This record gives sequence, structure tokens and C-alpha cells, in this order.
Amino acid sequence: MDIFLSIAAQKTLAAIAALAKKARPGGFLLGHVRGGRYFVETAIAASEGDWAEHEPYDRLDMIEPGRIIGFFVFSRSLAERRRIGQPHACGKAVLAAAKKPGGKLEFQGSRIDYTGRFVFDPLPVIEEKETAP
Repeated sequence: MDIFLSIAAQKTLAAIAALAKKARPGGFLLGHVRGGRYFVETAIAASEGDWAEHEPYDRLDMIEPGRIIGFFVFSRSLAERRRIGQPHACGKAVLAAAKKPGGKLEFQGSRIDYTGRFVFDPLPVIEEKETAP
């Protein structure tokens, strides 16, 4: 299993990071899952606290049925990721992002599972590369 970030998703996440007024924005990953791979096509930022809750998840799922494949947060803090540990998040991907010097984003991926408690199983993140015309 792994997480594949499309170029469009990478650019969307970079824009969210660049425009965020707060230090740790979070939100939803949209795309599809095929053959054990989470294909992230885009991301949608949510207001503080909303991205981890069930109600905003349901509202977005009504607009984008079946396309929410996970969550993102601009923090490497386990406590921040644990906010996502809720029943609606089981089986979803999580991207924890951090800015490297120079502004490029670095991603860590995981999958949320439940084994008596919520756990975050590490997943590799593959970033699509732009091709020359």
C-alpha cells in the first residue's frame, strides 16, 4: 500500500500551506483507491477542528460522494494526527506535511486502522513528477 500524490494535489497542498493564516491547516484528501494505492487527486482545506470531525466529513461526502480517501495536516505531531482517530476515519489515508527549508513540502503517510485503539500504520508517499513537454 502507498499514497500517490498527483501534481495537482501537490500544488493544491502547497497553495494551502502558502495561504494559511494559522500554522497548522488541515483538511481532506480527495481521489480514489485502487489496488491498495491511495490516489490523491486534490485536497480541500477545512476550518480549524472541522477536518477531524464526523459532521464536516458527512457534508463534504454529500458533495463529493465516495471521493474522500483521507486527511491532511501540516504537523508531524502525533497528538494532531490522533484527532483524526474516529470511526469515520478508519481505512483512510493521512498525510502529515512539513515545510523544508526553501518552502518545499515533505510528506509522511499513514493509514488509520483500529485494533482496540486507533493506530497509524506508516505508508510510503510517492509524488508524481512533472514531465517535460
